[in-house]
Amino acid sequence: MRDGLTRKITGLLTGRGGPQAFAGRFRASLTVLSGPGSGMEHILGGEHILLGRGPGVDVALDDDSISRQHAVLVLETDGWHVQDMGSTNGIEVNGASIGATPLKHGDRLTLGSVELQYVIEERPKSVPSHQMDAA
Repeated sequence: MRDGLTRKITGLLTGRGGPQAFAGRFRASLTVLSGPGSGMEHILGGEHILLGRGPGVDVALDDDSISRQHAVLVLETDGWHVQDMGSTNGIEVNGASIGATPLKHGDRLTLGSVELQYVIEERPKSVPSHQMDAA
């Protein structure tokens, strides 16, 4: 998505191999579109990512409209899901207020006055290689 091209993600995992199977096949990130840190990309790793402006969060969003612990991203078998943590200003995904929802490539998340975009890219498949001995 950094190059402005749309990606077609095929064969998302559904119930096979657990959350780490998704993480092994896809690279997921959040890009800040507006607000403090605009243009910054946050690579998603692990199984839980806490977003907010308080101490101890994984993704710090330094804006007064953001709660200390605003939202959590959870890696599930089918990809990342976002859940509101009881924040004051809530969460919108693609303009709709949500409590919790799975994310799809290109989704726009609004937390307070900060807008982010969720991007997934398929990791390149490893190509087997062989070493040949010179005679």
